[in-house]
Amino acid sequence: MSTTSAGRKKERKEKAWILAVVLQFKDEKSAATVLEAWEKLANWCFENEPILYHYEVGQSDQDPLKYNVCERYESKEAYLNIHKASEAFKEFKKVMVETQERDAITITGSSYNELGLGFV
Repeated sequence: MSTTSAGRKKERKEKAWILAVVLQFKDEKSAATVLEAWEKLANWCFENEPILYHYEVGQSDQDPLKYNVCERYESKEAYLNIHKASEAFKEFKKVMVETQERDAITITGSSYNELGLGFV
């Protein structure tokens, strides 16, 4: 069995459904507001969503107002019917919509089906 340098077991063949989202903010205050709401959602998901394998946000090392959110789910259906249906997600979505209505964020992204050729 292979492990990472942090001691986490590496996994193969999960073939998860991935959502990769880029958030480009107009200002630091908007970024901080969304990230605070996202962290609250992430904490809830950690405890309550076994269908969610990976949920992390990263800040660009070239643009401090650009973030990448990487999400890995058991399936697209789990994302749509469990994650997006949760009250925790709906609360987070309100913050995102408010930020979009102020034109303080641009959101782009794509979804993917893992092929199971590598590892996580």
